[in-house]
Amino acid sequence: MAVSQEQKIKNTIMRATDQIDNLIKVFRNDGKMWNAVEDMGGDVAWLADTVVALSKAANSLDEAYMSATVKDENVDEDSEAIESEHQSEITLLKKLAGI
Repeated sequence: MAVSQEQKIKNTIMRATDQIDNLIKVFRNDGKMWNAVEDMGGDVAWLADTVVALSKAANSLDEAYMSATVKDENVDEDSEAIESEHQSEITLLKKLAGI
């Protein structure tokens, strides 16, 4: 069975979002990177800023998906579910990053 264009878009957005989520985990406040910067006496605020920027990028991807797949100005249930799920992930990751 062929994959629909909408499913291809969804899959691509989800893979990109997963990659961003992985990057957010790298820079979180209890991660190895954070601890290494602190150990060197560096400014970890830049890492927190990075998490915020990555979170915004992930939100932009969600908006891109919703805009790309909207039909007749009605947002379908899939895009609403993705947005809700991703917002929960972002909230958790921000908490982990100390933001």
